[in-house]
Amino acid sequence: MVDTGISGTDSSSSDTVLFELVIDEDNQTVDIKKYSVLSVPLLEKDSFDNLLDMSGPRSHDIRVEALDFNSDGLLDVVVFSRAGFDPAEGKWPRISQVQFLENTGNGVFADVTETILPNYEYQSNVGYQPIFADFNNDGYLDIFISDADYGASHSSSVFWLGSSNGQFEEIGRNELSALIPSNGGMATVVEGVDDNFMLLVGSQFVADAGRQEQLTLYGLEFA
Repeated sequence: MVDTGISGTDSSSSDTVLFELVIDEDNQTVDIKKYSVLSVPLLEKDSFDNLLDMSGPRSHDIRVEALDFNSDGLLDVVVFSRAGFDPAEGKWPRISQVQFLENTGNGVFADVTETILPNYEYQSNVGYQPIFADFNNDGYLDIFISDADYGASHSSSVFWLGSSNGQFEEIGRNELSALIPSNGGMATVVEGVDDNFMLLVGSQFVADAGRQEQLTLYGLEFA
């Protein structure tokens, strides 16, 4: 049996790799073969040279998701990346990117990020658990991400709403920033019993009994 998969990193670089998983049931062996190397992650490109100058890989690719974001029947790829650890500064830079790679067939993927998601707010963190659903019930796939911020106002939670022109429109970053605490607060989206969606916000605080988690549930409405 032959299947295909995607890896967020190559063993020697920060490349996104398409590979084949070959399962030989008769001999009970599994073999992984590299099929192709996809477009370089956005944080490795020249446009970020003035912001990221660490010696190692600049793009820490935390999630690679396979989904058909253009509804043509072929699985495309979305790469969620944050800047790699900077040893000189001793910290993780608060810089991220989300890359959209369109499947054009035969293992070839085209970087269509500038068309699909223009004007991404790269001075933010990116969520490890993106959520894909039709949040506003218009028939198009939407995306939600959330990650913690420390030492700055929260700005790392956002909805991207799909549309008929194939683009994702960013909404809610400012509104979510007002709801989610900056001391490590994060959010997720949960589905209710009536097929509606709600925002679940979590934040930690230290009380007499030790570190505790506070959870708050908000209703969601999209204009």
